[in-house]
Amino acid sequence: ANAATEGYTRQTLGLQPIAGDASTLQGQIGQGVRFSGVRRELDPAIESRYNTSISESAAADEVLRAFSGIETILNELTDLDLSSELGDFFTGWSELANGTQAQSQVVEQGQLLSGFMQRLRSDLTSQRNELNDRLSALTSEANNSLTEIARLNEQITSSESGGATNNPLRDQRDQLVRDLSEIMDVTVIEQASGAIDVLVASSPVVLGSRSQGVELRNIPKGDRIETQVAIASTGQVLDIRKGKIGGVLDSRDGTVDDTIARLDDLAGQRVQHCHSLVAVHLPRFEIEPKARTTGKARIGHSLAIVARVRGHDGKAARQRCLFTRARAHAAGGGFHFAVVAAIELVDIIAVPDIGQRQFKAQRIIAPVGAGAFGCRGADAALRGWAVIAR
Repeated sequence: ANAATEGYTRQTLGLQPIAGDASTLQGQIGQGVRFSGVRRELDPAIESRYNTSISESAAADEVLRAFSGIETILNELTDLDLSSELGDFFTGWSELANGTQAQSQVVEQGQLLSGFMQRLRSDLTSQRNELNDRLSALTSEANNSLTEIARLNEQITSSESGGATNNPLRDQRDQLVRDLSEIMDVTVIEQASGAIDVLVASSPVVLGSRSQGVELRNIPKGDRIETQVAIASTGQVLDIRKGKIGGVLDSRDGTVDDTIARLDDLAGQRVQHCHSLVAVHLPRFEIEPKARTTGKARIGHSLAIVARVRGHDGKAARQRCLFTRARAHAAGGGFHFAVVAAIELVDIIAVPDIGQRQFKAQRIIAPVGAGAFGCRGADAALRGWAVIAR
């Protein structure tokens, strides 16, 4: 009747024979049996393996959920995916080289590609934020389970002090451990008093009737802050690898972050590729004075598009690049150096710290300017950088 009841464990009645006092030719006559208790049919080793399986399955479900979300965002193998946008962008450059497409169309395709990559990154960032929200909800749920397990430990210890086993309370506690295993991987150690200690890896989170509690904490990691699950009483970060929390952490720090990093790397490669394309097409812009002036503006616009891939204001980036080129060109640095300096500076704008920006700019611009065009070109470029640094 209780086979379908959640948390129920099959129980058997314990009986012991009572020896008799008298003996006959047929042997000793017994006096029946006596009740020795109700025993739960539960193998601790099998229960531990079962809880481990629950944790592994829950983690796999979370990772699958994250992959499905990324698949939806990237939308590959359709006409509205990143590979199609990249194909259109570079096809435009090829057609420009063949003289079958106007420069304005190449710029427009660059704008479309930049906007598409920005939307992808924004969607991936939103998915990462959703994983952090889910992590918060799961941590709260785990904390409630730990508190309840500690409470049941106290009740079981108190009720079993006379020698009897409180099977209903033990069933409730075992079910809570299964629910907790679905959230994070735990190890259970039963004490002689009947209470259990709960550990995550080698860190105790429940000791007898006392719960250590879990909470989210912001932990510095490299150049950013990451949200991790830690013991509330000590602040120790827990090494959770399975369960829903383990799956969420693996999805956030592995799957989603890796996809964002690959997208950023692709954007950086695009900057370098645009650099090469500008160098190839540069002579076309210097054929005649009018074309040369138009070419500078077009390249400046393209550089602004590249800057927008990393989330910078396109108009401001274009103005800064044009200003730098104008300064370098007026000082005798030459148009080619001005374009190279502008391309390098667009990538440096992404550095948040102004001191680091200035340091990186000096390392790139000063040697190139002084070596290729003399001190006048380097000085002009650095004066242009002063505007960008502000």
